Amino acid sequence: MRLRPADLTDASSLAALSAEVWLGTYLKQGISAHFADYVLAEMAAQKVRAMLGADCEVSTVYVRPNAQGQGRGGALLGHLLAHVPKDASGLWLATNSENGPAIGFSCRRVS
Repeated sequence: MRLRPADLTDASSLAALSAEVWLGTYLKQGISAHFADYVLAEMAAQKVRAMLGADCEVSTVYVRPNAQGQGRGGALLGHLLAHVPKDASGLWLATNSENGPAIGFSCRRVS
């Protein structure tokens, strides 16, 4: 698998990926207007474009469900960890308490 930095041409794809995985992970009982508005506002391509190239924290790492279990999430996390500054005082890894697969993934990586 080849990893590369995202660029502005990836914004729409990254926004769609975020929405796909978020909806599939957290909305098991249907989509209310509240959550639909949240996803459309927070995972919009223009928001992703604004983040690309900026110094920011990584708050989510998404892998499409049909691509999970193939080492892609581990490769992404390893790539991110390799770029943590050597003088960083710490690293915080959090997962939503309702996301069992992500909890398992995180536990396998830090133990």
